[in-house]
Amino acid sequence: MNRSLKKIFVGLAVLITASLQATLSHGVLAPNVSSLGTISDRISTPVRVATDLLGNIYLSDPRAGGILKFSTQGKFLAQFNTAATPQGLAVTVTGDLVVGQGTFVAVLSSTGTEKFRLGKGVGQFRMANGIAVDQTGRIFVADSLDNCIQVFGADGSPLTIAAAAAGKPANSFGTFGSASGQFSQPTGVAFEMVSGNLAVTDTLNGRVEFFTPDGVFVKTVGAAGSGNGKFTAPEGISFSYGASGVLMYVVDAFQSNIQVLDPSSGAFVRVIGGYGTGSGRLTVPTDAVFDSFDPHNTRLVVANDTGNLTLYGVELPAAPANTGGPTLSIDPLPVATNLTALNLTGQVAAGATVKVTVNSGAALAPVASPSATSWSDAVSNLAAGNNIFTVTATDSAGRSTTVTATVLVLPPSGGAPVTPITVDALPSLVSTPLLALHGTVPPGSTVLVNGNAALVNGGSWTYQAALTEGANSLLVTASNPAYSLATTGVSVVLDSIAPDLMVSMLPTGSTTSVQRFPISGTVTDTSTTSVQVVVNGGTPVTVPVIAGSFSTAAVLTLGANTVGVTAVDAAGNASPTAVANVNLAPSAPVVTFATADGTTVATNSIDVAGAASPGSAVTVNGVAATVTGGRWSANVPLTPGLNNLVATATLGDVNSSTKVGINYNPSAPPLAVALPGQNAVVLGGQSQQIGINGAVAAGTTVSATINGAPVPIYQKPDGSFGLAFTVPTGQFGTYTVTVTAVDAAGNETTSVRELTVADPTPPAVTVESTSPLKVSVGGGAILSVRDKNGPVGNVLVYGDTASVDLTGVSYDPATLDITAVTPGGSSSRNGILVPVQVPGQTWSPGVPTVADALESLKITAGLRPAGINEKLHGDLAPLVNGVPMPDGKIDIKDTVATMMRVLGLW
Repeated sequence: MNRSLKKIFVGLAVLITASLQATLSHGVLAPNVSSLGTISDRISTPVRVATDLLGNIYLSDPRAGGILKFSTQGKFLAQFNTAATPQGLAVTVTGDLVVGQGTFVAVLSSTGTEKFRLGKGVGQFRMANGIAVDQTGRIFVADSLDNCIQVFGADGSPLTIAAAAAGKPANSFGTFGSASGQFSQPTGVAFEMVSGNLAVTDTLNGRVEFFTPDGVFVKTVGAAGSGNGKFTAPEGISFSYGASGVLMYVVDAFQSNIQVLDPSSGAFVRVIGGYGTGSGRLTVPTDAVFDSFDPHNTRLVVANDTGNLTLYGVELPAAPANTGGPTLSIDPLPVATNLTALNLTGQVAAGATVKVTVNSGAALAPVASPSATSWSDAVSNLAAGNNIFTVTATDSAGRSTTVTATVLVLPPSGGAPVTPITVDALPSLVSTPLLALHGTVPPGSTVLVNGNAALVNGGSWTYQAALTEGANSLLVTASNPAYSLATTGVSVVLDSIAPDLMVSMLPTGSTTSVQRFPISGTVTDTSTTSVQVVVNGGTPVTVPVIAGSFSTAAVLTLGANTVGVTAVDAAGNASPTAVANVNLAPSAPVVTFATADGTTVATNSIDVAGAASPGSAVTVNGVAATVTGGRWSANVPLTPGLNNLVATATLGDVNSSTKVGINYNPSAPPLAVALPGQNAVVLGGQSQQIGINGAVAAGTTVSATINGAPVPIYQKPDGSFGLAFTVPTGQFGTYTVTVTAVDAAGNETTSVRELTVADPTPPAVTVESTSPLKVSVGGGAILSVRDKNGPVGNVLVYGDTASVDLTGVSYDPATLDITAVTPGGSSSRNGILVPVQVPGQTWSPGVPTVADALESLKITAGLRPAGINEKLHGDLAPLVNGVPMPDGKIDIKDTVATMMRVLGLW
């Protein structure tokens, strides 16, 4: 190799490779949070908050003089006055209220009548604060002034703790100090069901400590200070249990926010709230409870010192993506029951092995397989409290999938065994208001559903339930003279409202020169997980909806096309179909956006830019763009929400359009994912790294997933970020890339894009003649022929072969662009100048090597001319969002573009 050429070539390689270097840090999957408003009726000084099994909300309010009770919808129901100023509050599984009142804690019935007091009553505590009840009914009370946790049985009797410190009550653990296991004003307590440990907010030490129920110190999460994972005055704590694991919510009164953390690792996840009086803001919050009464609309209820309960909708993260594991599901189970046995059932992929475990001492029978694709497991000796079942399916290749389900078991009331009753499996989500319930009971039994009599016929019962929109709790009770009362409850959600679908795509009447038709949009419906895309009446393609957004690309055929997009929610409600009738004309002008599709901005206008075939006039949503050479730019006004920006290039009497979707949200953190372009096609082949980068405002936290699995992400102080993931050899297909930005106030923006890794085998372009020029391509590839003035010649299609004959056709040879693209997205503009593999070099069909880049450099340096075939493959630059925009010659820009392809950068 010429020495000068070698230096230039090595320099190019170093510069391009340097763009890949970064130290990646792991992002943490965060829940989506939205403000749901407040509950303020009769609330004066909210302190502690709790919920019961029926979804009712209880609040201790000292100025009100007792406990306030609200329905799950926030309607005031009752007030229970207390003997002294109320503070700590918890609800037992039987519905009793445990209320701290200074130096004593009283247990009240569900109607507010005092039943008994813990321990000796008055004087048992110096200052009873946070209260928690575990699965066995044990009661834990934080004594803020005595710096310890006292433990009692369900009957109120003190339970001796071996870890009790000298000078402290025998039923306590902890003492004053800052060492592990010590306290400086413990306030909030909560029982974490999966680990079985008790979490305590150690307020003046600025941390959360975990203990076994016997008072043995386990670990510390957090540290004193301000910022992520640090606390100034932690006072309340709660936990959520989702498909992806347990999350911990810590209320910091001084910082006026709630930090979400992973309790197993202590990793910071996100912030909720922040100081202020506006929507979703907090002022000296004191407590929070995670409300999962409606499993489809889980929420966080926060005691806010501004005189209200502030509500946040919390969409828990989905389970980690099923990376090849078998399909697995659990049929709906009772939300709460006093039965001691039940049958777990579900569906599973054929050939997979199912294993069931439970966190309680319940007995599990061997898993049965009623059919090749179903499983069941009989469970007995259910323990009182929450029974968390973990079900794992493993296929013959060792790949596994895990799902969980929780059943709350009410403690038995004693006496005769409960009436044996079954409730046939019910859907958890329906779209029609009438629901038929069925089951079995012993003959002679009486069955009530929410107090209404069911029809009992021998050993069977039926009931027609009329549902209301939203969550419906159905309490089924069965009585029989030979047994005691049986109780079981189920939750069914009625969703009869169609999803609200907003689509960004080219409008009807548009012409495009690109076969891949970009589609993106938003869906307002929490139960909608996908949309259906249909092209020309073909088979519907399912596209995932992530955090309310989706993105894909449909493949068009030559000429007229009809594209339809429909959102269908989990209940079966379908949105009106968005339809676009568009025309594919490959030789029409090329027009692209450099502005990232799916960008979110906080301003009411945006500067957009892109490229177009030289000589084209460009408009964006009717606004004339400034065009310089092959580049254009424009400023376009925006309206709140999703804006569909359509750029149209006109060259002579032919036009072509493309689009981007821009979200205008003044309160959301700005987010732009620059590379790869929306619905980009990356040619696969050998194992390679694919880079993704973008930018957010400084101080914004970014996380990302690929097909639902969290991936490491690198973020610089200025807000720019990047990540890379490896595509194994031959792993072609579609990858859903999700990037989420969360600002310091907890506001969130998500961008979703589809990345296709295509078979790199290029279309077989044949130059049948150079003078006159005749070119053909097979395999169903699309052939486009244009120059600076627009389309050139007539492309003829016979079967899967396209050809063009330029005999007698006038065109500009310097700007002639002939490009073929396979239906999978592999282009003849691939940088390959050496048609055979060079010995000793790794090579894949359709992917250039160092030898190709060297040949391009020789042409650039004038050492030899470029042939027609080489121009068809090696004229790449400029690249716009990874799309070649050939300019009729091979120069240094094409050499750089070829090297970038060698390195897998486009």
